Amino acid sequence: MNRKIQVIANKFKSFKRFVEMPKFYSSLRLIDINKTFSFFSPASAGNRSAVANLTVKAINQTFPSLFYLMQVLNHSKNLISPEEFCGTDNLELANKLKVNFDKYGSDKSRLHNYHYIYARILSCSTENLKIFEIGLGTNNTDVVSNMGKHGQPGASLKAFRDTFPNVLIYGADVDSRILFNETRIQTFHLDQTEPSSFNAILKKVAPDIFLLIDDGLHALNSNILTFAYGLQMVREFGWIVIEDIPSRQLGLWQLVSTLLPESFDSYIIHDKDNLVFVVQTSSRESFNL
Repeated sequence: MNRKIQVIANKFKSFKRFVEMPKFYSSLRLIDINKTFSFFSPASAGNRSAVANLTVKAINQTFPSLFYLMQVLNHSKNLISPEEFCGTDNLELANKLKVNFDKYGSDKSRLHNYHYIYARILSCSTENLKIFEIGLGTNNTDVVSNMGKHGQPGASLKAFRDTFPNVLIYGADVDSRILFNETRIQTFHLDQTEPSSFNAILKKVAPDIFLLIDDGLHALNSNILTFAYGLQMVREFGWIVIEDIPSRQLGLWQLVSTLLPESFDSYIIHDKDNLVFVVQTSSRESFNL
């Protein structure tokens, strides 16, 4: 027992010597909050520490304040369920989609009810239509927003392909290791946080996508950037779907819906603990592209 205590004591001494080294402390550089988050920093003179505290407060309060403003202005949008969005006329197609989602290991129907959403959108004639989904579902756990080591990359792409024989499928992901090409499926690298990455995609894919799906990083900045570029990628009367939005972000998407042209149709769908933002565009003349 004494020997074990001595071993522990020696390890503690070694660690103590390490943390007392100047090199250790020099590596612990504090973030300059006021510069790093300058967008939220008060344009006011004052004690640096006090301004930093107010900057953090602004980060936490800005979006909730916007959400409250939406309520005051009565711009709230009613939530509907996936089943309500689907309607009774599209249930047969929804069930067919569910079978194929489950077959390939997609969580779109297993954990969610998104098969109802896509049945409504794709109930039209799908002759020569194109679907583009961002987020293939990487199974490499070193990537943020991975599907776990048992995930099935490209599962939903394959489900869409099997359900709709005349549809061309595109996909994109930040993890280049899972990209693949199969019959009627082509995939690309895309970093949703970088405009240059979207610009590269715009050079490869014609702006005639019927359905664009964001099932990628699931972060506010990437969602908004994807939506902005998605408007440049979809055809007239095409659709954009932002999946897996946390319920706490409802106000932001209510705000986005108010920014859209009146000729657009937008829906906020509540599915279990998540929201889905769905938009159908109108004539491209109704927005500046």
